[in-house]
Amino acid sequence: MSDSKQKRERLGFSTGALERGDFRNAIEWLQHNNVQSMELSALRIEELEPLIDSLNSLPIAQFSYVSFHAPSSFPKEAERHVVELLRIVAARGWNLIVHPDVIRTYSLWKPFGSHLLIENMDRRKAVGRTVDELDHIFKFLPEAKLCLDIAHARQMDTTLTLLSQIISKFSARIAEIHISELDSWCQHQPMSAGAVQDYQGIAKHISSSLPVIIESMLEGDRSGMRMAEFRLAQKAMRFRCSDDEMAESARKAARVQAIHQTTGFDKKRKPLVLHRVKFKGQWKKALKNAVVKRHTGACTAGKKKLEPKLNVLATAH
Repeated sequence: MSDSKQKRERLGFSTGALERGDFRNAIEWLQHNNVQSMELSALRIEELEPLIDSLNSLPIAQFSYVSFHAPSSFPKEAERHVVELLRIVAARGWNLIVHPDVIRTYSLWKPFGSHLLIENMDRRKAVGRTVDELDHIFKFLPEAKLCLDIAHARQMDTTLTLLSQIISKFSARIAEIHISELDSWCQHQPMSAGAVQDYQGIAKHISSSLPVIIESMLEGDRSGMRMAEFRLAQKAMRFRCSDDEMAESARKAARVQAIHQTTGFDKKRKPLVLHRVKFKGQWKKALKNAVVKRHTGACTAGKKKLEPKLNVLATAH
């Protein structure tokens, strides 16, 4: 098997990023597009039992790598039950990705050994963000590995010093990579050109044999971006792909890539993020005080309403 083909097989998606809560449709899409690595996501506690109950019926034979993301939040009194359910997953030899803040009783998690992957956290969490915080956790879980979320580390420190420190300190523990880009609200978004460039600089320090899981949210209206994001991930991690593939990826990504600047809130109090607006044949930045209405194709700036047929690419996250 060629090196480039082997690397491609190690690149995949989180099912939760493709279809939130609908793992069967996500797996069907992965199979149709010959993506051979995946992370089964039960990020919300209510998703855990249905997913585990379905494991025996899932068509997963084609996948060269499968991991499982445990719920990211649940009550303390549910910890023992969650661990019991996850033992069913561990019996398959799959890696278990766990957020460190849900671990209250280390002795419950220690038996998972090297199949337990502790994920480094973003700025919302109080633990597992820095080298010292991760080192403290590994003292109680000495056999556990690390799921390196490079977007989390980049958000914590945009100079990438923290990311470099984590790789240097825990290189032998890294067992899986998460890749995406975080917005100001810590939501996983498609990668920008800046993120890809940053990740390229760090990829040479990461083993090319590690599985890489894309966590960029690509459900619903964004489903057409999935393979473009796949190719951006290939580029970010310095995997080989053709010039035509990269050109197509860049064209699709450019149409939806946000200018990371918020302008207000929609009716549900979700922050709006501006994208470039095509107006009178030229690309212009939307005005700073503009409010872009989701799904309507209308843009207002003050009291003046622009043409309703503008190619408005703004979205609310």
